[in-house]
Amino acid sequence: NTDAAIAMEQKESRHSIEDSYPLHHHVWFNDVKRLKEALDLLPPRDVSSSSLETRKHPINQHDPQGNTALTLAVLLQRNECASILIKSGSNCTTNNTDGWTAFDECVSSSNREILKEMYISHQLKSNAKLKRRKPKVFELLKETQNFYVEILWQFSSWVPLVSRFCPHDCVRIWKYGAKSRIDITLLDFVNLKCKRGNVSFLCDASPEDDVDQLIILNRDKKSQTTVNTSTVFDESAADIDTEHMIQNEAMRTEFCSEKVQFRERQTWRGAPKREKIQGCRCHIYDVIDAEWVVCTRSEHFTPAMRDASATFRKNQQLTHANAKRQQKRQKKASKRTLSAGGSSRSPTPIVSDSYECKDPKALAGRNDVLSPSESDSLLSNQIARCPLLSYSPNGRVSYESYFTSPVVQRLGRPRKEAITRRSQKCSVWLSKDFPITIDKVLPILSVLVPSNPHFAKLVDFIQLSMPDCGFPVQVELPVYHVLTGTVRFQNFKPLSESDAEGLFDIPDSYEKFNAKSFADITSHNFES
Repeated sequence: NTDAAIAMEQKESRHSIEDSYPLHHHVWFNDVKRLKEALDLLPPRDVSSSSLETRKHPINQHDPQGNTALTLAVLLQRNECASILIKSGSNCTTNNTDGWTAFDECVSSSNREILKEMYISHQLKSNAKLKRRKPKVFELLKETQNFYVEILWQFSSWVPLVSRFCPHDCVRIWKYGAKSRIDITLLDFVNLKCKRGNVSFLCDASPEDDVDQLIILNRDKKSQTTVNTSTVFDESAADIDTEHMIQNEAMRTEFCSEKVQFRERQTWRGAPKREKIQGCRCHIYDVIDAEWVVCTRSEHFTPAMRDASATFRKNQQLTHANAKRQQKRQKKASKRTLSAGGSSRSPTPIVSDSYECKDPKALAGRNDVLSPSESDSLLSNQIARCPLLSYSPNGRVSYESYFTSPVVQRLGRPRKEAITRRSQKCSVWLSKDFPITIDKVLPILSVLVPSNPHFAKLVDFIQLSMPDCGFPVQVELPVYHVLTGTVRFQNFKPLSESDAEGLFDIPDSYEKFNAKSFADITSHNFES
């Protein structure tokens, strides 16, 4: 009987798939009971293992389509299965074959419930990881000499006129014993909007204190905020963070380092070029094949979200247009001054730390440059809960075709994906004359990574396999697809006990800010 033979073959195929991908199999059929049983049979996870080892654990196994069981649960809208996998330790930041994570698929499928659960789980895991690293960080700091160093950030852009609005910042770092302090004034710089402040990070890695904590001092607001691994997540704050993610494009930004090569810069005679920076004789290397890739997905956008996104982009274009008009007026004013016998000095460059764009309708017929006090309503910190598009998995993909077809079988909504690739110049100035090695500075810089995306990119870059020519005294790297940052380590000096006196004290007048969530910490300290 042909039908019986087909049924038998199908049954054997399913048994084979179940043996190879048990978690995926149970997720597909929404078999919660058997999923729990399969999870109980997995080997225990070592919480102290590396990220790579964690991703190789069977709970994060990829199926033939390149998805983990958690990602598949999100795509099929198996919320109970997804919740069980999250609680069992499935990694929500593991990339699938296309580079997207379960986080991204949650955004693209408009799944508020699971996105919120993933968000809280991921934050708690990050906290636990930081706590486990504390003894190692303490030992490293104890072996390192006490010092003071500055990191000068200067931003520029390949987009005409944008560099005129790019800010700079001087980050100051003190390290004494197991304590470190970092002072910053540039909190963020996105969409030509610069967020300024006066914030200090105080970190104590002493093993005597069982609670791993970081104290943030907001010197403008005269407040102190304690961040530690016991931070409780407030439901409403997690809801706000989730809503922000769902109302924006799913985005991943990658600095492709696989093909990166370091080529030593040469003089016109072909000899290796040398430069002195901060008294250090430097070897200069240009980074070849450095590519910056920005991928976005917006299939979850409602018409209202799409309109808001289009308006935001239009505002950016108007900002650039107004900058160009201002430059033309300055050139005309300069010519008039010269014709009247005035100085030939160049016009004063535009400097604005809060350059924003008005509502497009209000700009009709105007040529004046916008004042810093005028703000774009789209950049408000508050966000309202909005209706979402309905979602249903792709019912045309069968179980057998998903697990056995050599052709890509996509689940979920049809993708609306945009990919921008840009090769940008990167360079690094390396010197063995610098009095400290980069591995002694990295643990301190990592304090800034969660709150500052530019430092995150710097840390990623200097962890590349560079030529063995010393400390990266100066680095030029892309920090966003239109921005380049030049980073210089300068004014290094040893720190004595008398120099460190009072550096880590908290003024009595500073009020304690009781943060219920990381969203509270961010809005209070890093958002103006």
